[in-house]
Amino acid sequence: MKYTIVVPAYNEGTRIRKLLENIVSEFKRHEIIVVDDGSQDKTAEIAKSYGVKVIKHDGNKGKGAAIKTGFLNSNGDITGFIDADESISPEDIERVFCSAENKTLAIASRYHPNSNITIKQPLSRRIASRSFNALVQILFCLNVTDTLCGCKAMKTNMAKEIAMETQSNGFEWDVELLWLALIKDYRIKEVPVTWKHEKDSTFWINLPQFCLTTAPKMLVSLLKMRIRHISKKPLTGAIVAIFLLTSALLPIGAYILIREFNKK
Repeated sequence: MKYTIVVPAYNEGTRIRKLLENIVSEFKRHEIIVVDDGSQDKTAEIAKSYGVKVIKHDGNKGKGAAIKTGFLNSNGDITGFIDADESISPEDIERVFCSAENKTLAIASRYHPNSNITIKQPLSRRIASRSFNALVQILFCLNVTDTLCGCKAMKTNMAKEIAMETQSNGFEWDVELLWLALIKDYRIKEVPVTWKHEKDSTFWINLPQFCLTTAPKMLVSLLKMRIRHISKKPLTGAIVAIFLLTSALLPIGAYILIREFNKK
């Protein structure tokens, strides 16, 4: 069984080398595609030096757009993606891809009971991640503990079908992938992993900015996505009300909680 491992990358010149050093030797028989999403550094040049397939976007189109490009150019039997931050090991990548059997979308989960977190995220990011997952569960009725962990895989025909149907291009693409899998009656299997936080990651570090600007944009994007697919699964008024109330309270509560925690 041949894998296609897609790595979406934007200005990852400082991390892509270490990632490829670890996975190229482990996945010699498989296809690795690095999609350079309009980087302004040497991400593409570094990736090419490792002999992997590199596809370049003309500009920065978003993580989701990069993954879609990789999926549509896949030649493997199983297609999936991993983040460039090397937060999970090659052994866990193998475990996730091996779990993508039949009509199964296999996803790595940091919050699976059998997962092991060796280096924890800062408190602000843990709260943001948990809050985001809670909102997704409410709005999309997804029984998934971890929607954003950066390793997901499925049969290539499924991957290409979903890639052609998704309309999101940013962070929310992970959620749309899960949502389409759900309404297509695919099985979603969470796979336990050993996960570590990479300290040079810049996502969700500034808590005030997250609460005041990033979080509202994320929530609007999720609501738009849900409305876009409303014909496939009805959206009740109660769900909308709970979602909006939770959306308003979670960022405020998270900000207050972390501010008080930092005073101690």
